[in-house]
Amino acid sequence: MKKIILINYSGYQFTTNTFIPDNSLAVLAALLSQHAFPVEVLDLHNMHDMKLIAKNFHQSSAEELYSSIQQQRPFDQHHLNRYKESIDQAETLYMESIFSKIIDKIKHEDVQYIGFKLWMGRGLTSIITLATQIKKSFPHITLIGGGPALQYMQHHFSKLCNLFDHLLYGEGEYAFLKILGISAHPFHSSHLDHFPPPLYSKEIFSNLHHFHKMRIIDDSRGCFNDCAFCSHSHLIGKNVRTRQPRRIVDQMQKMAYEEGITFFRFSGSNTPWHLVTAIGEEILSRNLKINYSIFSSLNNANAKDFPMLSHSGLRSIFFGVESGDAYLLKVIHQKSNISNAHTIKLIQAAMEAQIFACLSLIYPSPFEDSNSTQNSLQLLQQIFKHQKLGSVLVMPPFLSPGSRWWSEMAQFGFAFIDGVDQQQYILNMATKCYDYFFIEDSIANMGYTLNSKSMSTLMSECAHFIKTLTTDHGISTNLSETTYMLSQLYDLPAATFTATTTYSLLTGK
Repeated sequence: MKKIILINYSGYQFTTNTFIPDNSLAVLAALLSQHAFPVEVLDLHNMHDMKLIAKNFHQSSAEELYSSIQQQRPFDQHHLNRYKESIDQAETLYMESIFSKIIDKIKHEDVQYIGFKLWMGRGLTSIITLATQIKKSFPHITLIGGGPALQYMQHHFSKLCNLFDHLLYGEGEYAFLKILGISAHPFHSSHLDHFPPPLYSKEIFSNLHHFHKMRIIDDSRGCFNDCAFCSHSHLIGKNVRTRQPRRIVDQMQKMAYEEGITFFRFSGSNTPWHLVTAIGEEILSRNLKINYSIFSSLNNANAKDFPMLSHSGLRSIFFGVESGDAYLLKVIHQKSNISNAHTIKLIQAAMEAQIFACLSLIYPSPFEDSNSTQNSLQLLQQIFKHQKLGSVLVMPPFLSPGSRWWSEMAQFGFAFIDGVDQQQYILNMATKCYDYFFIEDSIANMGYTLNSKSMSTLMSECAHFIKTLTTDHGISTNLSETTYMLSQLYDLPAATFTATTTYSLLTGK
């Protein structure tokens, strides 16, 4: 059998929670291995490879930017520009080294297929350059592209690149097998148990020791909610498919016993609550000592189950709150949180059970006003009145292809600026650099307005709201549920872990 190489890279990352081996490629590797194909995953999102890139950053600018973050002062534009230029140069050098590595593998390891997981952002340009170099040097190699960028871009991707032999616009596992001439299951079976467990052997991931000792668990796919701002239901579907609780816990137990992995994050965007409780009970029945985090929704979870789930190892949970205003939730977000009283009770119950609660909020929402702003502030104040084991991630309203905000832009107050249409917006989005620490600079011009406000104005209003939460109410606004889990993994206070990793990611030290 000819060898298959799978590559994962989305550009230099400023968030340490990306340094977890890619679950979807590990599942694909397991499926290919079942059919006797030799396969290797080059997952470049690990601490070692990021440091190889960062060692070439402009160090004095990196130190200056870190100082600005710590002192909460604006970035010096000269240092920021010089630093970003050094990122581009460092990535170019790094990708040249990856190309040399792949050349060597093609020449000596009988490689025929190379699959790329394509992401939106800076890395897409790097990956297209890499694929172009491979195709030019080895025309016989079959290049296969798939992943989130294709799901968002759809046919617009051809305007950016047309060199791949095959493009997979949806779930890639069985579509990949069909390319290899292997009969495959239907794409959307009613469950996920036909997929093998992910394969994380060192033969597949040669750099496995460079990742955090945390793994992704594929528990469910799809979301039964259909929020107006979210494209997930459009891309993945509302039909929720799950794995059996026993199989999920089998995988966790095997990794714990064989690899010493005891921290996990469920991949589901809204794991059905009956599945969550069944998994918790299964873990307790086996007396496993593990830690895990999940995504849920306020119309899905049940407060009475939190003590049991905490005892089973649930350490953090993500809830999309989005707004505290009933009108905005119903008409603009088209989202059901049941009620503010329910939201407060549910999240407080999680924190009382020592489960970290990470909440998301969109601000300003379309048609946001002083009353709706006050409603959201009051809701968050009440949630964190007695306990602060949580954080609120506040982001401005993004226009996501496939969402109802996207398909009915005018109804929700969105409009493209002159010279931008849907295709141009998608192409701009595809290669824009979304740098976590410099997000305001990164998205200063997204190509649209909301209620006649520019993105700069929206970002300014968002920043003011965040400052109100942190300064006036002492509510954390910069800690994701995964970052919290990693701080627990390394037995560090969350603030210490965040400060340490921020410095390391900026400087490479």
